Parts: sequence; structure tokens; C-alpha cells
Amino acid sequence: MLGESNNIVINDRRITMEALEKLMVAQRRFAKGQKAAGRIILKECELVNLDFSSSCFAGAHFIACNFSGADLTDADFSRTVLFGSKFENTNLTRTNFEIANLQAAVFDQAILHETRLNKADIRKGTLIRGQEKDNTAVYREIETSFREAALTGANFENASLRGVNFSSALLDGVNLKGADLSGSRFHGAQIKNVDVSQAMVLEADFRSASFENVILGESALILAATAQVKPVTEEELEAVIQQHETWVDSGGKEGKRASFDEQNLAGHDLTGHNLATVSFNYANLSGVQFSRMVLAACNFEYANLRDANLSGSDLRGADFSNAVLTGAKLDGCDIGTLPDTGLATQFPST
Repeated sequence: MLGESNNIVINDRRITMEALEKLMVAQRRFAKGQKAAGRIILKECELVNLDFSSSCFAGAHFIACNFSGADLTDADFSRTVLFGSKFENTNLTRTNFEIANLQAAVFDQAILHETRLNKADIRKGTLIRGQEKDNTAVYREIETSFREAALTGANFENASLRGVNFSSALLDGVNLKGADLSGSRFHGAQIKNVDVSQAMVLEADFRSASFENVILGESALILAATAQVKPVTEEELEAVIQQHETWVDSGGKEGKRASFDEQNLAGHDLTGHNLATVSFNYANLSGVQFSRMVLAACNFEYANLRDANLSGSDLRGADFSNAVLTGAKLDGCDIGTLPDTGLATQFPST
């Protein structure tokens, strides 16, 4: 290939906007196959908050680079190697990542509006991070993640997404047709107007995710994966709550303690009930009215509480570890240690 001996290699540097503009010129020369032009190869460089909008770095290499806070609107990164790079809080509106290597890349809280990721390799990968004193290489496996990212109209058709983390992400109008989602996680994700027909979802985890207008196709695997989020009816819910409150009032002698693990209670109104010690592990509780309730010592681990109303409730000793609380109302809540138990209110780590 032309110019391979003239590659522009930069290691472990903070790139300024001035330097980036020079790299853009060099990339254009390489793309045109001009004499003495080399490939752009950056390794472990800081590219934070830079303006890549409308630029073309197709075929370049950015290995373990940090693009956090940058603007990649309308940029062309097709066929680019971006292994282990970070795109946290990055604007990726209409960015072209077609056929790119995005293994071990992090897109947490990024904006992916009409982003093109079809046929991209977005699996988890392993990075070598330095060496031990005995010169043994240190390997670190990193999963590709889109946690809390806003994916609207993004195209993942036929992309490899094995083991990717989509927890708490918004997927609206996303094309996942034919994508490999094996082992991916969608805890607390909002999935609507999404095409997952012909996708591979073996061992994909949709617990606590919410679904709206999803195109499933004829895949039995997809139907099996989404069956666990079937909504609980009003009648079923009332019967379980009645049994639980009887159990609480009788000190456990009558009734039955409730558990809503992995259940879909989205949109229900539970105002005023006593559901102390109930487990909502991995439950879809988006938009639920939990106001003025006793929820002491409840387990909300990995639950989806997006836009839920918990105002004025007793949350002492409740565990919200890894829960989705985006838009949740918590004003006037009683939080802290529950007497005689040592249990303290736990919120997600930031």
C-alpha cells in the first residue's frame, strides 16, 4: 500500500485543535493516494473536546484514544480502527462508523443520532496496559458500552454487538436488523420503534427494559428473550399486594411476602401501599407511582425506575444499586438507616 513507510505515528500525546487540523490535511493526502502520504496512527492520545465535524479520517487508526466531549457531527470514520477508544459524552450525530473496528470502545452518555454503525465490529476486546516488573504484559478485557447513551435513528444493521452493554440507554428508531446481540445487556433501556428482526439474541439480557413498537420478526429466540417482560395486570398486582400487606400486618403469620423480581409494572399506580422488604430486582418500574409508600428495606437493584415517582416515601434501608433513576422524583423521601437493622439507603454509584 502507498505510504505505509511514511505513516504518521503519534503516541501518548494531547492533541490540540491546531495539530488536529494538520492531521486532517495529512489524512486528505493519504486518502487521495498522494506520493509520500502515510496513514494516521494515534495511540493513547487525548482528543477531548476537539471539533471533528465534517472531517474525514476513513481508514485511520485511533487506538485507545480519548474522544470524550468531542464533536464528530457528520465525520467519516468508516473502516477506521478505533479499538479501545472512549467517546463518553461525545456528539456522534450522523457520524459514519461503517465497517469500523470499535471493539472495547466506550460510548457512555454519548449522542448517536442517525449514526451509521452498520457492519461495524463492536464486540468487547482486550487491551494491553503496560507491563509488570517481570516484563509480563498486563491484559485488561473491556466491554463495549453505550450506557445512558441516546441512540436515535442509529443504524447497527448486521453489526457485531456480542456482549455489548446498553444499560439505561435510549434506543429510539434504531435499526438492529441482522445484528449479533448475543450476550448483550439492556438493563433499564428504553427500546422503542426498533427493528430487531433477524437479529441474534442468544443469552441477551432484557431484564428491566421497556419495549414500545418493537419489530420482532419471526425469531423464536427474540420472542423468548422478551417474554420475561410481559406486563403484570392490575388484577394480578392487587392480589399480590393484598397478600403482602396481610403478611406485614400479621408479622409474617398470614398472607405472603411479595416479590416482583424481573416483572414489568411500568405505569402502575401503587400510591399509599406498604411494600416494605419487597424485592424489585431487575424489574421494569418506569413511570410507576410509588409516592407516599413504605418501601423500607426494598431491593431495587438493577431496576428501571425511569420517571418513577417516589416522593414522600419511606426509603430507609432500600437498595438502589445499579438502578436506573433517570427522571425519578425523590423529593420528601425518608432515607438513611432503618432502625434495628443496620440497613442504610444505597443509591447507584456515580
